[in-house]
Amino acid sequence: MSTNFFKFTAIFLLSAGCLSSCSKKDDNISRGVFYVVGYRGPTNIQNDGTAKAAGYVFISKNLKDTLYANNIEWLEDIGIGVVGDLLDGIFAFPSEIMRGGYCWEGYFPQEYRFVYKAHISYRPMTKEELQESDYPCLHDKKYPNLFFHAKRITIISIK
Repeated sequence: MSTNFFKFTAIFLLSAGCLSSCSKKDDNISRGVFYVVGYRGPTNIQNDGTAKAAGYVFISKNLKDTLYANNIEWLEDIGIGVVGDLLDGIFAFPSEIMRGGYCWEGYFPQEYRFVYKAHISYRPMTKEELQESDYPCLHDKKYPNLFFHAKRITIISIK
C-alpha cells in the first residue's frame, strides 16, 4: 500500500510541476476589474434599442488605469471596417447613452459610468496593430480627444 502511495505522490508531483512550467505567465498580459465608461463612434444602433460602438473606454476599479479597445472588424475583401462584437453577450448598452456619429467620442452619462463591470485580461497593442487600427479622427486636433491618455489594448478575455 505504501509503495502505491509513493508512486501516486510522485506522479502527482511530476504532473503538477509540468503543468506549472507549461503554463508560464506571459509578462505582457495584465488582468483586472474594469468598468466600461465610454465609447468611440461610429455607433451601430440595433433593432432592439441597444447600441454597439467602434471602441470602448474602460477604467480600472481603483480609477488609476484607463484602457481603450477597438471594436472594428476589417472586411479584407472589400477593404472596410465594421462595428464588431467585442462585448456581445456580455453587455447590452441602451442606445440613448451613445450619441453616435462617425468620430463622436464620449463618456456614458454619469448614472451609467459604474454599471458595466468586467473582468479583463489584456495586452498592449503591437506597433503593427496600432498602425492598422488607427483612425484619423482619433487624433483630430479640431475636437478634444478624451481618450488620448488611454492605453490602447487588445483584449485576451472579458467576462
